[in-house]
Amino acid sequence: NANGEMQYQAMSRVSAHLDMLARSYSSGITISICHGELMGGILSIILRMNTLEYTNWYKDYYIRNTELMIFSRIDNLTGIEHPHYVCYGLYCPYQDLAYNWIPIVRQSYNKEGLLALIEAKQLHAQAYLTANGITDYQIAEKK
Repeated sequence: NANGEMQYQAMSRVSAHLDMLARSYSSGITISICHGELMGGILSIILRMNTLEYTNWYKDYYIRNTELMIFSRIDNLTGIEHPHYVCYGLYCPYQDLAYNWIPIVRQSYNKEGLLALIEAKQLHAQAYLTANGITDYQIAEKK
């Protein structure tokens, strides 16, 4: 970002905006107009992507100017309305790219899965620090 904002700061603002929309306009249609990077941020929050997943996704897919990202709480196959988004579509009006509904699959974890994820991230962090010659660190003990 030109003003030096970090990705996590931008995602925090996007998350707060989405929370406000959910509280204030839960029964209606909302439209948010923003740049492609923030559109990708909205998608990453709804899909519960972590920063690395979002970065890898964004390398492969660039959101074009004037592209529309549409989220729906209505399942396009069953017509059933859900309390959360169940699918999304992307549409670029100046290119012949019609959108297809893509199901939203959110990551979820049980206690064991979440603990395994934390342990894997700690090992990844240790490997990163070691590879970069950083030896003066301490990892908090599990309680």
